Amino acid sequence: MGKQASERVENDPGKSGPSGCSTPSGVPQRLDPAPAGDVDFVERARDLATRAQKLRRKGELRRAAVALREACALDEENAARWASLGDVLSRIGKREEAARALKQAVYLRERGGERPKATALRRVLLKLAGAPRG
Repeated sequence: MGKQASERVENDPGKSGPSGCSTPSGVPQRLDPAPAGDVDFVERARDLATRAQKLRRKGELRRAAVALREACALDEENAARWASLGDVLSRIGKREEAARALKQAVYLRERGGERPKATALRRVLLKLAGAPRG
């Protein structure tokens, strides 16, 4: 496998980016697009979710939420990750974002034919909606 996508950036403010425009100071500019198949997004999402679990156990919920957001963005079809994101977000007081994540998890569970799990997530959503705001 070649260089990771994150390694293909230019940080020198005096150089031009791919469009020929100078980059603002300190703003990375992509040098070339990532080749197809160069990054396994599902594997990266799995690694991020594992990291989020460890952070969650250590009580670092905000950092866990960041990792789960990225994992969900990379692998949008994983209902369990969306549910975990919703749980972590609700625990840090981000109720609206938590509700959106949980609704996505419900949608994915129903689409996958997992009605009992979708029903359980709906109950969590109802509790979230009925919980007093902190």
